[in-house]
This record gives sequence, structure tokens and C-alpha cells, in this order.
Amino acid sequence: MNLIHLGYRVIKWAPISRPVKFRLERNFMNWHWSRVMKVAEQTKDPDHIERGHNDWQYEAAMLADEEQAYFSRKLLKRARNLRVLVPAYYEGNKLGDSYEESSLTSKVHLSLKGETTVRAAIREEEEHRAKQKGRWVPYIAALTGLAGAVTGLVSAIDKFGK
Repeated sequence: MNLIHLGYRVIKWAPISRPVKFRLERNFMNWHWSRVMKVAEQTKDPDHIERGHNDWQYEAAMLADEEQAYFSRKLLKRARNLRVLVPAYYEGNKLGDSYEESSLTSKVHLSLKGETTVRAAIREEEEHRAKQKGRWVPYIAALTGLAGAVTGLVSAIDKFGK
């Protein structure tokens, strides 16, 4: 096993969050392919340079596609947990406008329009829930003040009543 495969394996099995892994994979991939391209440019073989560049682009596209699918799933999960209406997956027999299929892996994930729609719905629901929770703050403050006043009154009666 060479150093490159070891690097990818360490990143894959490291106990870190998925977004950090994506960032590390992207940085490691760019470092690796920049070294490969330097070697290719030293050979001055145009086929070797083009093949290296195409391989780099393909690997970058695969990583971007995996990252897009991950964040799409995460956003949809958050929307479902909040009981927010998510866009329809299919409209008739074709894929909805809010989704797109990857040309590399055939995975389906949210398009930019779908992400915007779902994020706006999540934001609206969270604002609504925050307002509902905020409604109770004046009542809790009033009860706390009333409890303090009763405590002070009982203390005053106890002190001066004797």
C-alpha cells in the first residue's frame, strides 16, 4: 500500500465529522493531484498531462457529488424532523424541479432551487416555534416577580409581626 492510499484510508476511518472529512479529502486530493500534474508536466507529454487533468476533474466531481448528496440528505432529514413539507420527488413520471440526478453516480439530491425552498421552509418553521416559545416569557417573568413579592411580604410579616 502506498502513501496515497494510506492517506485516504486514514481520512476515511478517522473519528471526525463528515463535513471535516470532506474538507480533508478535498485538500488531500488536491495535494496529491498537484504532485501528479507536476510530474506529468515534467514529462512534457500532452496525453499524460490531459489524462492527469481529466482524472483530477473526475475525482473532484465524485467528491463534490458525494458531498452534495450528504448535505441534501441532512437538510431533508432536518425538514422532516420539523414536519415541514418537502418538495415532491416526482411530478408525474419525471423528477421534480427541486431535485436533480447526478451524471456520475445517478444519485438524486436537492437542486439549488430545492435547497432554497427547503431552507426557507425550515427557517419559517423555526421562527414560528421561537415565537411560540417567546410568548410565555412575560408570564414566566410575572410569576417570578409575584413569587419574589410574596416571599418579601412573608419575610416582612415574619420580622415585624413578632
